[in-house]
Amino acid sequence: MTERLNEGTGRCLATAQLVIKPTRPAFELGAAPDVFATILNAVHHANRHGDKGDFIGVSFPLLRKVRGRLQTGDEAVLFGSETSLEALLKLEGLATLQRRQMVQTPDIFEAEVEPGELGAAYVRSRWAEKYTSGGIRRRKRRDQKRGINLPDSAYRYKPDRNELVLHYGQVPLSVKQVITQMTEQPILVSTYGFSSSQALGVLPVDAQEVERDREAA
Repeated sequence: MTERLNEGTGRCLATAQLVIKPTRPAFELGAAPDVFATILNAVHHANRHGDKGDFIGVSFPLLRKVRGRLQTGDEAVLFGSETSLEALLKLEGLATLQRRQMVQTPDIFEAEVEPGELGAAYVRSRWAEKYTSGGIRRRKRRDQKRGINLPDSAYRYKPDRNELVLHYGQVPLSVKQVITQMTEQPILVSTYGFSSSQALGVLPVDAQEVERDREAA
């Protein structure tokens, strides 16, 4: 029997948090992007195969601009239940990172959603997807049907400097950080671990740490 994979959104319980940081040698070797890509793919796998009532949410509290473009910063903080986060660490990708000492020893801590306090939602947008080869072909076809003929340069990638562009293989995904109040509503995230603009999934990220990092950037 074929396993039915999860689609759409699921609930992030956010009762625990897992902090994952690349090691100094990983940064020095320029391998940090690969480390974060492995983390993101592991979360996507876990959410696709896991319990829709216990999805894992992704945050980058140290998000910062480098040369005018947003970068992940030095750590990823994942939210879920202790059970889902412990299972995540056992997946092959993350187990390999630990075995090769590409990440510092991951720690799971208690997390708490406090309605009324500031947190952060990491909202997926479709900006970068317009510039995949398939997205460009679709835009060209639409323009041609409308009688609009533009040079190829019009379809070149134009990054939104207020969004973080992540990659899942060849697939780009844009994320925007929104600092806002936590609520009593369930936190909903996609299989990628991110929120939607229609229903902000506000994670209990330390907003003061986020603001301090912004000021230092």
